[in-house]
Amino acid sequence: MQGLGERGYERHCLPLVHNWLTENGFVHLPQETRRYAYDGVLQCNAVEVPIRLEFYDLTFKSLPEIYLRHPRPRELCLPLSHVDNENKLCYLEAESYRADPYHPVKTLATLIEQARRVLVDCLTGANADDVGYELSAYWGFKDFGVALSRQPSGALTEFNRIRYFSPLGNERNLVVVGTREEIAEYVQWRKAKVRYGRNLNAIWLDVNSTTLLPREGGWPPNNFRAFYDWLDIVDKSAARTLHRIMGTKAGCNSHFIVVINTKGGLVSIEVILPPSLSTATQAPGRFRKMLMRDDGSHGTTLIRGKFDDLSPKYQTARSLQGSGLSGKRIVLIGCGTIGGYLSRLLVQCGAGLGGELVLYDGQWFLPGNVGRHYLDGAYTYENKAEACQHKLGIEYPWVNIRALSKEYMWGAESDNADIIIDATGREPFSLALNEEMNWRCSNEWSTPPILHVWLDGNGLCGRTLYYDGTGGCYRCLQTRDGEERFEPLINSEDLSPMTYSCGESYIPFPPSASVQVAGLALELMLDWAGGSVGFTFRNRAFHKKARRHKDQVLTPMKSCPACRKN
Repeated sequence: MQGLGERGYERHCLPLVHNWLTENGFVHLPQETRRYAYDGVLQCNAVEVPIRLEFYDLTFKSLPEIYLRHPRPRELCLPLSHVDNENKLCYLEAESYRADPYHPVKTLATLIEQARRVLVDCLTGANADDVGYELSAYWGFKDFGVALSRQPSGALTEFNRIRYFSPLGNERNLVVVGTREEIAEYVQWRKAKVRYGRNLNAIWLDVNSTTLLPREGGWPPNNFRAFYDWLDIVDKSAARTLHRIMGTKAGCNSHFIVVINTKGGLVSIEVILPPSLSTATQAPGRFRKMLMRDDGSHGTTLIRGKFDDLSPKYQTARSLQGSGLSGKRIVLIGCGTIGGYLSRLLVQCGAGLGGELVLYDGQWFLPGNVGRHYLDGAYTYENKAEACQHKLGIEYPWVNIRALSKEYMWGAESDNADIIIDATGREPFSLALNEEMNWRCSNEWSTPPILHVWLDGNGLCGRTLYYDGTGGCYRCLQTRDGEERFEPLINSEDLSPMTYSCGESYIPFPPSASVQVAGLALELMLDWAGGSVGFTFRNRAFHKKARRHKDQVLTPMKSCPACRKN
């Protein structure tokens, strides 16, 4: 493309692609837009499948779209995996495909062949179970909402419709499902208005089957009888659960929603009875019988919906293998440039969910800190720990965070912690904490491990050290005479703080250094939570002046005055 430009490249390659397509039986369809369209036929075993190929350009920045044309072959008339309600074929994951724009004919031929293979699998039923992981694509949903928690099959919670304005000023309308307390907290957090004066019932069902598309009948279901018949086919246990609930007083409502938890996510149907049938809710048996026979002729409204999982557990687990830091009691000492970013990373990986995150810092957040801190200018002259707690509470209202606006001293919070993180970056404090740790270990007291994280070498490198009473301690990073075992800089003369006023030194370094060393600490935390710490001492060089050291299990220094292991 270099030298031709994108438009020139297309003018050069389009005739090549056009000739190849026409040679393979495709017919060009004139378009008013820049979109190119061709009708053709794919030979899938003994079946000819008519398709339409559409693409905007030949740089393949976006995946060419393929649609099934009518009339479909008899073998493909039923709902199919990887074919949505608009007959669009999902033949390749848009985020993972590789395309070579310098060989457009070869690339297009490869993509069309991949589409043919998917259609062959549709014909043979080889991909029939795939729909279990993508039901929402076939559900034909009209509503969109969020689930604030996931509930077991048969549970009854509540739902409501809310209207609010996003931080960018855009109006949003959502269906929200969860417990009464969760909905109230979410409405307050969003500063939203609810449509219904009281929350309505939500019934939860688990559908464990992956073969979810019917082999006969209409799709998607547009009345309650069709929905229940489908449910009875794909998961009889879920159908029996719904049948039981509708026969109880709690399950008799003229307006309710059924949330279906599938392997591929959450879908729903909202049921609204007309006023003429609302009296049926007074008799559970009659109500259930009436709904089971409802074919849409009585004016019952059925609205299909899709829900995104906003539950804290899902938000954490989606990015991690395992539960991350959920359920852990973590003490973070220091909410400065490293501790601020680290506090958010910890929360994003589950800290404060089912456990507790305790923040210690006795200092104020000053205007000079704004340039390289997680906090913004709105928090100047506030205590750092309290400010981080407040900001995290706005962004992640479900987490359990406690702020202590004082200098750290070992106390009940530390005794009850699963791990202590020292993010102060102050060597005298770290040495004192290390001494306390060694003293407790020597007396065989139960003591949580300590993770030290700091910037070294004028912010040109970042380091972490994990110490649980075994291996090398924080003082083991130096010789007995106080010399560095792992020099941070290639030339030690580069190590000189810039002093602006008496009693205050300031070392300029970009916020990227704080973010990177916070990320290094998070990696070690996740290794610890996973049960295998591995390298206890880790070093990252951020600049060519910084010396590079291999990650390693720190060995005790001979004659260490702190741990005295040798």
